[in-house]
Amino acid sequence: GLSGTVLVSRDGGRTFILLEQPDHTGLAAAVTAGDRSLVVVGERGARVVKLTGVAPAGGSSR
Repeated sequence: GLSGTVLVSRDGGRTFILLEQPDHTGLAAAVTAGDRSLVVVGERGARVVKLTGVAPAGGSSR
């Protein structure tokens, strides 16, 4: 989203976790890329975002 906002839900959208992005550039799309990562596309092209510290559905964070 705007200013690099990435929200992740592990419970079907009931709750969300904000993932801080250091560069704050706008994002247009995100798709899952395997276990615990996303590929995001935005103002500066595409990059992989690791979901470290985000608890998997029904579990604890790594």
